[in-house]
Amino acid sequence: KEAFDILEAKDQRIQAMQKQVDFTLRDLAKATVESNGKRVLTEPQKAIIDSYMRGQSDVLPELPEPLQGPVAQMRRQLDNLTDRLVESNVFTGPKAEAVLARRGEYVTRSYEKYDNPKFGFDLLQKRAPERLESAIKFLQNEIIAAEPSISMAEARQRAIGKAKEISTTEEGFSFDSLVNAANLGKDLSITKKRKDIPEEIRFLLGEYEDPIINYARTAVKMINLLQSQRTLTDLRDWGVSNGLFFDKPTGNASQIIAAEGSKTLEPLNGLYAEPELVNAIKDFDVMVKGGDAYKLFSAVNAWVKWGKTVGSIQAQFRNPLSNIVIEIMNGNFAFTGNRQALSTILSEFGVPAVDSPAMRKYITRATQLGVLDTTVLNEFYQTLRDAQRYKGDTMSFAEDLSGRSLNAAKRGIMTLNKLYRSGDNFFKIMAWESETKALMQGKGLSRQDAEVEAAERVKNTRPTYSRVFRIIKKWRNQPLFGQFMSWPSEILRTTANSVRYGAEDLKTPGMRSHGFKRLIGMIAGTSIGIGIVRAFMWATGFNDRKVDAMRRFVAPYQKNASLAPTGIDEKGNIGYIDISYTDPLEVFRGPIIAAASGNNFEDGLLNSTREFLETYLGPGILVNSLASAIYGKTPQNREIRNPQDPALDQAYDTIAYLLRQNEPATLSQFRRVYRALRGEPDVAVSKYGRIYKPGEEISAIFGIRPQSIDLAKALEGKSARFASNMSDVGRIFTETYGAAGIVPETDIKSQYAKMEDRRRRLFDEANKDFHAAILLGMDKREAIRSMSVGMGRANAVAVANNKYRDYKVGKALRQQMQRTLTPEEIQKREAVRREIEMGVE
Repeated sequence: KEAFDILEAKDQRIQAMQKQVDFTLRDLAKATVESNGKRVLTEPQKAIIDSYMRGQSDVLPELPEPLQGPVAQMRRQLDNLTDRLVESNVFTGPKAEAVLARRGEYVTRSYEKYDNPKFGFDLLQKRAPERLESAIKFLQNEIIAAEPSISMAEARQRAIGKAKEISTTEEGFSFDSLVNAANLGKDLSITKKRKDIPEEIRFLLGEYEDPIINYARTAVKMINLLQSQRTLTDLRDWGVSNGLFFDKPTGNASQIIAAEGSKTLEPLNGLYAEPELVNAIKDFDVMVKGGDAYKLFSAVNAWVKWGKTVGSIQAQFRNPLSNIVIEIMNGNFAFTGNRQALSTILSEFGVPAVDSPAMRKYITRATQLGVLDTTVLNEFYQTLRDAQRYKGDTMSFAEDLSGRSLNAAKRGIMTLNKLYRSGDNFFKIMAWESETKALMQGKGLSRQDAEVEAAERVKNTRPTYSRVFRIIKKWRNQPLFGQFMSWPSEILRTTANSVRYGAEDLKTPGMRSHGFKRLIGMIAGTSIGIGIVRAFMWATGFNDRKVDAMRRFVAPYQKNASLAPTGIDEKGNIGYIDISYTDPLEVFRGPIIAAASGNNFEDGLLNSTREFLETYLGPGILVNSLASAIYGKTPQNREIRNPQDPALDQAYDTIAYLLRQNEPATLSQFRRVYRALRGEPDVAVSKYGRIYKPGEEISAIFGIRPQSIDLAKALEGKSARFASNMSDVGRIFTETYGAAGIVPETDIKSQYAKMEDRRRRLFDEANKDFHAAILLGMDKREAIRSMSVGMGRANAVAVANNKYRDYKVGKALRQQMQRTLTPEEIQKREAVRREIEMGVE
């Protein structure tokens, strides 16, 4: 626990210090607008800032007055970080003296080659052909100087080859390895002596020449280096004092943490610990490890997840609704701290009325304690960083301010990220204020001490992605495990902690009232979903039987969801709201509903276990869609393309399916709204009974998920699947019964028994569907007519009359057997079949 706290504190301190960089960039942006009328610096202004940042302090007055303060602050921040790096012994001896001597001018050179996968010779040719030609000539002259006898043409060809080699992105060390690092070590690239690299070579490497970008990159690197050093020192002190780190192999402490002489892990170098502890420390954040293909998959998978959560307008609204329930569960009925929370969010958006030094100090404190910016976004950022495809919000802001304009898509992504983070931060601040107030009143703590304990309570009782179980961190990036594992895992963890804190507070004098509030909140929070469903059932005249009947026609992922019926319209369409969409406790409720759906205890237990494990096991959206695209069917056996269509049409259907499955949820919802307003059916889902109504689809944008089902169409679709399944089940028997050669009687009997069992189950399920439709108000003749479309009238009538139709060997199979089998073998098999059908063993 102490080691975890040390490692977790590192990320929190880094985020808090980067807030200062963000504040400075925000001030610079405001000053730029004031000076230039827009948020972009001019080239002359950038040149002055670059000179000032590299030590020419006398040029600062040449800038417009509003810009002078933020630019001076940029220089002060780097100088302060330099001092702290020396004080923390990152730099010692001659190196410390050299760094201090350059105080006031040190800015890191950075190169695009090392952080842009698309960077290369071709990009330079498009971007700056004249400068590229100059670099080639420089290399050509160098080659001629080294080999005077070489021809001009050959020298040029070799120069072009060398230019391509220099500019080609390659695997290995990245100048951003520190910013992107999730492991324990330090990146000492910033401490290395800057080499006098010729300008032409720096161009081929893609040197970042913008002073704003260089400031941000330098600051971020120095912050990470400083906090890595502090973390390593804290870990060493903790390990030595607790008898966990040793100078020599001792007992189980047999693995060296870092070799003697290692600078990146100093002062842990030369120390030994148990292998499990060493691995846990080094792999604290569980980075994505693998080749290019796996990293690409991880990045794409992260973007798919982003599109279904952060990139979903519905989720943007749903997030606060879920957080309201979580606050109630923790006893914060009055939503104490909502004003401070609102001020914090407005300040984060740069609203002048609240963006004060005091508020910035408050935000920094909250960030340092791990209250702010611990959303699901962190999970996506982690994956994208590991795949080396994400620079961070600070760098994106710096690039935007430097004039490297972002396209509409990137701006949209940044806006959605900020909105999603704000929705979570609002409730985290509210919770922090509520817990702080309770601790000050109940335990008599000072504000400062209460804030620390309150922050710990918030991280333990509200979803915090730095505290996701380690095994979940490992699983969540794997292709064959659940799509959104972190959220239900956090609900399990935080719910247990809420109960624990409630019980502890009941035993603590002064905190008992808060303990009662939390436990009452747990009861209220778990009852909200049930209460809403029951209220809708009362209003619409639905009973439990009708709700169960309705479940037979909803989407597979809603079978065990909390569904609130909204009634049946004049056309017989059933309406309902999926309450589980906004209910954080669905991770508990789903398995309970699944258990209740079983025919007996064993069946219910199996259903419940399956429902719970489906959260964690099974492929995610991306893998599922790719597998379905390959096989042509979804996991629910729904065809995504017609095998009889022309190849081009099949390809179109497959691509359309892949895009629909993996696109941001916002696009999917707007498409549904468009179809609803125009009254157009969506052929991909309408054949299963799903219909779009304008009011329902518009309200779904705001985080509520009302839906309607055309009962007749749904029954028709289910009957079609019945016919398809019956055909598949029939092959269990016919592939053995009609096989060439000699087939043992026992095999025929065994396969017939399997087929018969599955056929009877299918008839039983179809019968339940029929009676469910009747219970929901459908006319019997209409129900038979709908089923006849998919399964034929004979089967439909049999199902409606609770009858089972015996299996009959088809004419085509008999003819095939006559062509391929001897008369004796045919006679033997028919005798076995008649014996089975008569029930004679």
